[in-house]
Amino acid sequence: MQIIVITRILIVSLILFFNAATGTFFYPYLPEMMYTMGMVSTKTQSGMYGSWIAAGFYLGRFLSSFAWGLLIDRHGRKNGLILCLSLVSVTTLFFGSASNYYHLLIARTLVGAVNGLSVIGKTLSTEVCDENYKTWSVAITNTFWALGSNLGPFIGALLYTPSLVPQQKGAFFIAILGISTIPLAQYFLKNDPETVSINPTVRGQSSVSLLKQPKLRSLIFIFALNTFFSSVLAEIIPYWTSAERAHGGLGYDYFNISKIYFYMLFPQVIIQLIMYPIMQKMKGDTWILWLGNAVHVVTFIALPSTASLVHQKMEIAWIVTWITLRNIASFANFATLQKVSNDVVQFEDRGKLNAIQMMVSSLFQIFGMFMGGWLISYTMTAGFKFPFNYYLVFLLLSLISGFIFILIHQLSRKTVVYETATESNSVVS
Repeated sequence: MQIIVITRILIVSLILFFNAATGTFFYPYLPEMMYTMGMVSTKTQSGMYGSWIAAGFYLGRFLSSFAWGLLIDRHGRKNGLILCLSLVSVTTLFFGSASNYYHLLIARTLVGAVNGLSVIGKTLSTEVCDENYKTWSVAITNTFWALGSNLGPFIGALLYTPSLVPQQKGAFFIAILGISTIPLAQYFLKNDPETVSINPTVRGQSSVSLLKQPKLRSLIFIFALNTFFSSVLAEIIPYWTSAERAHGGLGYDYFNISKIYFYMLFPQVIIQLIMYPIMQKMKGDTWILWLGNAVHVVTFIALPSTASLVHQKMEIAWIVTWITLRNIASFANFATLQKVSNDVVQFEDRGKLNAIQMMVSSLFQIFGMFMGGWLISYTMTAGFKFPFNYYLVFLLLSLISGFIFILIHQLSRKTVVYETATESNSVVS
């Protein structure tokens, strides 16, 4: 692989790391923030207010994703990327200065509204290299995204200070990371990929035309439901584990919560980088989706039984094991969906398609934040009996996984035929 291609893949990976870390760095101490700001009387209730903070990001991203997709299709990947990096860095600093609940909510929504990095990063991941290296590029970029999701909360916890603005140091660190990627993107990336011949006479499809393709609809919904699971679990980790044991929680402080994220890093990275490219070549895309969803189901059954099945000293190890397996499965699903989605449309439509995916997934993630935060806090404090106590969230996730099996089955039976500027292709399962 050429050095310049490796460099471009790593730059896109670093940008996706920044994107993920921006979204998660304050999660370990968000329950504590709700408590110290006087929004709740116990940490068990914190999800009822903290879920709005988390959901604000996805509301903002839902409103702006399509605009980012159009921008990069019309004005180039690099132009949109540099603008987006600048805006996300600035609004992250604004979030870091928030000293009350409503300031936090407004700032978080603004960060989401200017954040098109998921759209741009997903598009670029298969355009910075040729066909021979797409699988590796998708594996590396998604691994860095996973690193950001896990290392971001750990960094945030390390920089946490129990003051009026505890997120300030973490926000500053993350914003500097984003700013530092701008000159790298400016120098090494191009507005249009070198591996695609662009014919100006070829016109992109409309959003309606894209959505008329049945395989694309299935891909979009499977992607959205996978992001939904990720958002629910991102909320469950801090709220469920920090809640009092009398309510069904585990009573962890913010630093123990951050350990969960940190311990997941190394096995997840090793398995993702080594196993995914091998599995993809040996078994294919549909098989990976089947396996990934099956792991989801088992995880949703195992996690809520932590306190009843596992000795207290082994709880963190148990949680880390299952969430790591779930994250690896989710990574494989995302990588597969990202590669297939970019392959089934022509160059002029990739930004638009990824924007549609991100709009739908952001809408699902808004509900995911409320299920993982508000609903789990409500069921723990309402005094309901099984299965309507905190188990309810996990049972609902298992049922939704059953629906995904149906979508995967439908996806495996569909074929998409599309035209590029240079050649005709048929993408089959």
